[in-house]
Amino acid sequence: MGSEPADNEAYTPPCRNGAERDVIYLLLVEYNTLRDEVIARTSIRGQTATVMVTIGALFVALYKAPIGTIAIVVAVLLLMGVGNWARMGAMVSALDARLAVLEGRINDLAAIAYDTNSPLLTWEQDVCKSTRGSPFFLKSSRALAAKNRHSLRS
Repeated sequence: MGSEPADNEAYTPPCRNGAERDVIYLLLVEYNTLRDEVIARTSIRGQTATVMVTIGALFVALYKAPIGTIAIVVAVLLLMGVGNWARMGAMVSALDARLAVLEGRINDLAAIAYDTNSPLLTWEQDVCKSTRGSPFFLKSSRALAAKNRHSLRS
């Protein structure tokens, strides 16, 4: 069917007249939940890096191990830290992409419900696109949001 959403595309069934405000509320619940998840994952990312550095520093300071052993322990800690950092970053980027799509959908519904052309939410689409994630995720966020806005108008 032509009306089915793509994998990452936000999909909300068309509203009956006057139901836009109810749908906006439901989308805002999802939006706020995802924002909380981004904050939690970003916090965990920083905490993990701090713990890994602390463990490495304590190991080096407390144990009079040969340099080879210290190098192996520090390398393992570094790999664990980098792996976790990358995994959390990918998760945050995926959440950012979904948030950008939700922003577009909420803004489109708000334009109908409140008869305005001013977007209500702009953070993910305007600010975060230059501060987080890889260019792939940023392009995908904008493309998904634009595609969602286009499908709403047609």
